[in-house]
Amino acid sequence: MSLEAIIERILEQARAQAQEISDRAKQEAKELTLKAEQEGQKIYQGLLAQEERLIQAQKHKAIVNARLDCRKDILRAKQDLIAAVFFQLKDSLGKGKFRKERIFADKSEEVAVDAGPYLEKLKFDYQSEIAGILFG
Repeated sequence: MSLEAIIERILEQARAQAQEISDRAKQEAKELTLKAEQEGQKIYQGLLAQEERLIQAQKHKAIVNARLDCRKDILRAKQDLIAAVFFQLKDSLGKGKFRKERIFADKSEEVAVDAGPYLEKLKFDYQSEIAGILFG
């Protein structure tokens, strides 16, 4: 065998080995790329699920707060309506219309009385009954 043939054979083997190494490297690169993409997708899905849970929690909190505010507004409106009923009652009983009899040793007389204190007691005692009538 001549020197040129030996060199050519060595070069061919070297090219074959280089091609084999290059092919293995390309295959490993494809596998690593695929693995990295899968891992990236897994991380993305985890982050997406976490954000979805956070969004759902915030949504739930906003709904609960809105319902609570609504209930507070309704309660406030009902209390205002009850107060208006008692105000109208107090106004209709006016100072000259609500009377009581004062008895003295020698005589008795009717005097006008402010209905306010009596109505405040009635309001306290009958507020739930009036609410039942108005809103029941």
